[in-house]
Amino acid sequence: MNIRIGKKACNYLFLLLITLLLVACGVVIQRHDQVHVIRAGTIPSKVKLPNQVNVTFSVESPPVDLDNIQLALDILDDLSSYSDNIRRYPMQNKGDNHYEVNILLDEGFDIRYRYTMIEPAEVPETNVFGQLVDMRMAIAKQDLHIHDTILNWTLEPYNMPFGTISGTFLDSATQMGIPDMMISVAGMQTFTDMTGSFKLHKIPEGTYNLVAYSVDGKYPILQQEVTVVQQQTTKINLQFEALPAVKLQFQVTPPIETVGVPIRLNGNLLGFGAHYENNFTKTGSIASLMPLLHQEADDAYFIEFELYAGTPFRYRYTIGDGYINAERSGDGLLVTRQFIVPKTSVTIKDEINTWRADDKTPITINIDAPINTPAAEDVSIQINRKGWNQSIPMWHLSDNKWIFILFSNGHDDTYELRFCRNEQCELSFDPASFEQPINISFSETTDIHHQIDSWHNWNVKGVTTLQDTDNVFQSTLSGIELIKEYKPSDLVIYKRNLPELRKSGINWLILRPCWDVQLIDDLPVFVPSANNFMFYHELSSIVTSAKEAGMLVSVYPTLNFPADASAWWETAVRSNEWWHHWYQEYAHFIENFAIFAEQNKLSHIIVGEDSIRFTLPEGINSEEDKLGTPDHANYTWQSMLEQIKQSFSGKILWANTMNNIPEYDFIELVDGYYILANYSDSTYDEQSFSQSICENILPFQSNQQKEVYIALNIPAITLDAMGYTDHMNPLVSTINNDLTNFIDLESQANLYQDFACTTSSFEWIKGISSRGFNLGLRLTDFSSSIFGKPAMETFLNCVNNSQ
Repeated sequence: MNIRIGKKACNYLFLLLITLLLVACGVVIQRHDQVHVIRAGTIPSKVKLPNQVNVTFSVESPPVDLDNIQLALDILDDLSSYSDNIRRYPMQNKGDNHYEVNILLDEGFDIRYRYTMIEPAEVPETNVFGQLVDMRMAIAKQDLHIHDTILNWTLEPYNMPFGTISGTFLDSATQMGIPDMMISVAGMQTFTDMTGSFKLHKIPEGTYNLVAYSVDGKYPILQQEVTVVQQQTTKINLQFEALPAVKLQFQVTPPIETVGVPIRLNGNLLGFGAHYENNFTKTGSIASLMPLLHQEADDAYFIEFELYAGTPFRYRYTIGDGYINAERSGDGLLVTRQFIVPKTSVTIKDEINTWRADDKTPITINIDAPINTPAAEDVSIQINRKGWNQSIPMWHLSDNKWIFILFSNGHDDTYELRFCRNEQCELSFDPASFEQPINISFSETTDIHHQIDSWHNWNVKGVTTLQDTDNVFQSTLSGIELIKEYKPSDLVIYKRNLPELRKSGINWLILRPCWDVQLIDDLPVFVPSANNFMFYHELSSIVTSAKEAGMLVSVYPTLNFPADASAWWETAVRSNEWWHHWYQEYAHFIENFAIFAEQNKLSHIIVGEDSIRFTLPEGINSEEDKLGTPDHANYTWQSMLEQIKQSFSGKILWANTMNNIPEYDFIELVDGYYILANYSDSTYDEQSFSQSICENILPFQSNQQKEVYIALNIPAITLDAMGYTDHMNPLVSTINNDLTNFIDLESQANLYQDFACTTSSFEWIKGISSRGFNLGLRLTDFSSSIFGKPAMETFLNCVNNSQ
């Protein structure tokens, strides 16, 4: 339903508010007056082996100019990666580009699969965007017949009639949206947000098998057919009844040869190593996200946790990740254990046969790390087989000595090895093994002894420990604003570092979740960031850890543009429909995090950033056929802020630079300002920074009596480099960056001395934060993060001494 901008701003505001409550016209799965609740089927009373059922897979392939084509169904292993431990089933050619195969699968369990051309050459299937299909999904039941269509065999986008699938999933008891439900259809996946909403664009016209899957197992799995019609939206609005939690205990007997080695439990649910970022096919499961078993005796390990009754649980034990060093059967095959979680608590006794895939002797890898390696950090090993896998924590022996025992997988005789800090292999690594990886061969079986002389981005100036503060009660907030860059392995490290930071004086954590701005048919669409994807369960887990440490928590959602924001806005279509779509998408984006902030009892939600300044009143001018910022921008922003206040009982802070603080009418709705400050021609030392506060901020604070917080962003580069580097937003280090030669830790510390201590001298300023903080790793690089740098000590001295 396209709504054109009216002549009067009030009319448009009314239409916009109505649009935010309605879903676009399309094909509806059920009537609006019907409430379809998805409930669990029969839940077993005890753990038992699953029944096997016949499942038929039929697929239509696009015509290709090749002879003697053969296709195969690949059943994937979601405990290792989608490129390892694949079970391949050749398919029968039924004629007219149709293929079919019938296989036995475990009833009630989710199947991850995809199709591959195996003759005359091995070619993976691709989607309409020309991207490789990671996986498809189905739930096995008796006589299930799956009908699929392979869209593409090339890496080129494919043009055909498209439709959209969208919907909202609610908890039937609370009527709140269910976040982190994975929706899989036609080889494409997406996840519900905090409102329970999801949307999949560019689904080719046709009928598909749709699966909705709760990544933590809290809700029943949904499987149903959906029909997509060209240029229409198929809507699926459902409610789910939550499954009851039960306690499970696992008692495990390990192989004799590795008694005392840390054992992890790798499972198919969130919290057991499972993750869903783009590179799962390539890098595999994440060892650090798998829970460690507790050792009771030399031959006894155990672990307890809660799962949800009726949830299919698939798992294996490992002393590596889901593939490397994972448990094996007597004939060398990977072991996969699975059952439907029963309705009552239960104890499960397992015995691990072996870690060996063959009779080759495992290789022991001994590492001596540099003496300046922070005591709270791990040394990680990264292994190259088909590519560099997700790094695995090594086992700590004593002081700076680390060890890892690597078993053969029965297929690859040679590996390459390299080492890094805290699983941050793109940021801090052993230069020697990265420049020349260590080659090992199971045919020769020689143990490895390797001395790491130094770490990239970490030198003797690094601050390894922070001094505890005596100021238990702090009158102002001393915060850190996290970088928006995130990967799943960061979660454990973030949570581990929070208590130390709190003891040092940090009492405020600002989260920075990121969504990507995309264009679908030239209209803006916001989706959770593909490269920095973070589940709401993970965000909530960080919030819980911060609060347990004694911190207040705020959220500052951000948008990531596919190009420089200014250039993107200049080339955008900016028609009436375009602007309408932009504000609708942004309203949903910010409302999503307002709901998150309310459910997690956050202190603030921070709104506003430089990249969206064009959406503010008179933000951008009209040019030729491109419209400037609509006249109704003030009213639209007012309606969005009012909606935030309805959803969130905390405070709204408006983010803005130190100069040009806006005087729009809608600003009356905010509770305070989050002032983004950095080094510039007008703020370069203590005196100039103090003057800028007095001239630009104090008048607003005196007039409006709103709270003010200062957010400092100062990269560790020379003052000369500051002059020609765009550091409006925090700088983040990568492996190759031209600023490496301009690192100046002393300059950063001096500027923090000037800016942070000056800020702390103004009693009416309620708090101060350090932006671009990398909570996952101490660094001595050029980035804005002060973690591990002398500037961290300076910052803490300023804020702690002002209390």
